[in-house]
Amino acid sequence: MLANRVNQIPGAVPPYWNGIPTTCHFATLFWLYWDEFNRQPTQAVFQGPLLNPVAVVQSMLPHGRRLSRPLFGSLTLTPGMVVVFDDGGIPRHSCTARTANTLGGYNQVGWFAGPGVNHGYSAHPTTELRWRGLLQPHDVQGSSANFQWCELVAIPEGVAKAIVRSLVQ
Repeated sequence: MLANRVNQIPGAVPPYWNGIPTTCHFATLFWLYWDEFNRQPTQAVFQGPLLNPVAVVQSMLPHGRRLSRPLFGSLTLTPGMVVVFDDGGIPRHSCTARTANTLGGYNQVGWFAGPGVNHGYSAHPTTELRWRGLLQPHDVQGSSANFQWCELVAIPEGVAKAIVRSLVQ
């Protein structure tokens, strides 16, 4: 299960893994590939079919569903789903649900109320999402560095893996 893969990327030395920047989308695709093929991706995979991680994550957006602020309690997710901070069709950040109430990812500085790690791994409870308010139940604050409002889109694990598989085979 993808949720079990989400952690520090082996061999990554911030801000790189084998010369490739350890961006949030890179990490999401790294874990999806590893779980789908039961082996870590090679440098060639990220210099070939997964060369543009932003475009790959963007291609997942139409297959996801928009999340809303819960009326009570914290947002509950399905472990393994990919969660994308979508800014009008542009994936600004991606991470993965480790548990029903925890998101893990790379470069999560400013995306949650708690501190993240620049080019490193961090996990955050869904209570650290910064929702806009009751009148805009889909809006969550994006990176505090850019102050944009995003919508959260949840992509099922199987769909995300199928997209990665289709690109590398």
